[in-house]
Amino acid sequence: MDRKQLPTRTKNVKWIVRGTDHKYQNISLQRFGAIQSEKGVQAIAQIDNQTKKNQQATLKVYDANNKLMAEKNVSLKAGQVTKTVLNDLEMTTALTAKLTVNDEYTADQSMSALLATDQSRIYVDQSLHQLVFKAFQSIDPATSTITSKQLKTIQGRNLLVTNQTQFLKQTQNPVLLIGRDDQKAFPVQGNIKAIDQNLFSYAPIDDIYVEKLYPEVQNAKTLATIDDKPLIQQTKNGHIVVLADLQMTDWALHPSFPLFLWNVKEKLTATESQLGTFKPGEKRVISLPNSPKNYDIYSADNEYITTLTDNGSFVAPAKPGLYYAKSDGDDAFYFIVALEQQEKTLSEGTTFQYGEVSKKDTIAKDDSVFSTILIIMILGLLIAEWEVQRRYGFTN
Repeated sequence: MDRKQLPTRTKNVKWIVRGTDHKYQNISLQRFGAIQSEKGVQAIAQIDNQTKKNQQATLKVYDANNKLMAEKNVSLKAGQVTKTVLNDLEMTTALTAKLTVNDEYTADQSMSALLATDQSRIYVDQSLHQLVFKAFQSIDPATSTITSKQLKTIQGRNLLVTNQTQFLKQTQNPVLLIGRDDQKAFPVQGNIKAIDQNLFSYAPIDDIYVEKLYPEVQNAKTLATIDDKPLIQQTKNGHIVVLADLQMTDWALHPSFPLFLWNVKEKLTATESQLGTFKPGEKRVISLPNSPKNYDIYSADNEYITTLTDNGSFVAPAKPGLYYAKSDGDDAFYFIVALEQQEKTLSEGTTFQYGEVSKKDTIAKDDSVFSTILIIMILGLLIAEWEVQRRYGFTN
């Protein structure tokens, strides 16, 4: 823990942080994702062996009803990340991976992933580089390439991939904009920084080269930067924008490129029956069809957790895992509570104290404790005296 993580100084509040000098043995399930294909569901897990010894682990994958779908023994090399793939799983709403291994920290040994249950298709603008279409085709063989004019006729929740900024104004289809047709690019150089870690899971982009960049889209959230200038953004209606043509980068030469496109597809085509991913204890306003007070929250084991109240204001459970919200007669709305990535790596900490408590307040606290003990003693004596009088005193 760093001091910056603590609240600002508060009068008469003192924080005492004790850092451990013990190097914990930890093996972490760093990432877990799943994608639907024509042959079924493919799940991918990344396991980080943070110890100095080779280890053996067992990876089990469960469906949304906590039914065992697959089991695999995995050999883990010391100090390395191992990727393992499970193919041909049955279609389900969500998957949960659980790692069985001998270490000292268990909170990071389970992860869940939501799967889009609809059959959204991908349509790529013919004006884009051919490698964009090829990359999407490796993700979904049913991907089609059509003209910009034909893109305007696509209905439903299908993903549109183009460089035509006019599509950012429409809300019916999700859009991935690669480049811009209404602005000129300018030279850029510097370090790339990913701000939204969820979007770049499996797909780190800090090692790619970008020669030119388009101006940013106004009023959009920045997801990644280069030299502190927006590189990837997300608009208010959810569209993803990459502010560079593929020809302006060497991104297509990196394995992260198709993985990034897969993450984008999963993010933009998620069904409305899913509430997304939360941090433990995160407070967020969520939208459900009926009154939020009618929805109960359950764990994947069907254990009741809480009831949604306060007009949709929702506090996520503290324990990571798969959960769902359900009301009588309605389908379940699944969501995930997941640890942040930095909480999956254990390190030695520093010990420090922060803030002060005045002696006056300390004495007052001690006096309060003493008074409480004195009252308890007096009550005890009164009860004892009453018992003596009852047994040996006057009986009338």
